[in-house]
Parts: sequence; C-alpha cells; structure tokens
Amino acid sequence: QAACSDLQNEAEHAGRVLMVGMVRRWIPAFRNLQQLIAGNTFGNVQRITCFAGGPFQWSSDTGNFFDVRAGGVLADMGVHFLDQLNCLVGPLTPMRYQDDASGGVEANADFELLSASGIPVRLVLSRTRMLSAGLRVMTDMATLSIPNGEIQHVKIESLGANGWNARSELDQAFPDASLESSFL
Repeated sequence: QAACSDLQNEAEHAGRVLMVGMVRRWIPAFRNLQQLIAGNTFGNVQRITCFAGGPFQWSSDTGNFFDVRAGGVLADMGVHFLDQLNCLVGPLTPMRYQDDASGGVEANADFELLSASGIPVRLVLSRTRMLSAGLRVMTDMATLSIPNGEIQHVKIESLGANGWNARSELDQAFPDASLESSFL
C-alpha cells in the first residue's frame, strides 16, 4: 500500500493522472453494463459468468508464455477479467479453482468466486479451445451480455410474461465506441 501512495504522490507532484492499466474497464460496452447494474435497471444481479479464450496463436521467439514464472492463462488474461468482475460487484472471494497445469503452466482455468453480497461468479479461460460466450450478467429480469470481441453493444434479453421475449442492444451512452477510446 505504501508503494501505491508513493506512486500517487509522484503523479500529483508531476501533475499527471495515475490510473490502473486495465483498459477493459473503459470499453464502452462495459461502461454501459456498469450503468445498467448500478442503476438496478433490470433488478438485482443473480449470477455472472465470463467465458473467454481461444487456441493460442501468438508467435513467441522466447517461449516465455509457457514458463512457469510467467504464469499461465489466469495471470495473462485472467487479471483483466477479474478486474472487470470486481468493477461490477466488488471484491470477490475464491470458492473453487481448477486448472490443467499439472506442474507446468495452465492453459485452461475454471474459477468460481463469490461477491461480498453473495453473487456467484464463474470465470472460465482457455488457450486451447474457443470460448465465445463472453461476459453474461443474469439479473432478476434480464440477461445482459457482452460477447467476446464486442466493444460497443450490451446485448439485453429481458424476461416477459411468456418467457424470454425481448431482445435489444444498448449502445447510445457511448456512441464513439472504439478500442482506442478505452485508452483515453
């Protein structure tokens, strides 16, 4: 904590803004989702799932991606998704974790967590198989989702009298949606 205070003091002294470098929290679709949840627009959050990943395709001259000291999929991708989940429901407590490390680096991880208010959260990550579901928030009255790769739209499926019957997309709050806008 002292290191964080030192960084903040340095930033203030230099007249700079100090921010967390987790840009996924600034993606327009995610900011819309935060507003919907904070405004209790569709009722209370009941459950959250996040599924992300695909076959590893980055070129690597060093192979460091697969070095135990670098961590695996949870250290690489997971920290970004855990940050988003924390932004949605606050601090999370680990309940169950499973991966395929077998003494090496995990390529697949399945993490179940619980928010302080009792909301179950599941994070599934993979470097070996395509997981395209993205971030899904189930509330009392709707399922709100951001498919992987989407930066502008929140998909909304609301519960009507006869079951799931209303589908829409929300993007009007942040019309200049681009990945680059997340860095500004």
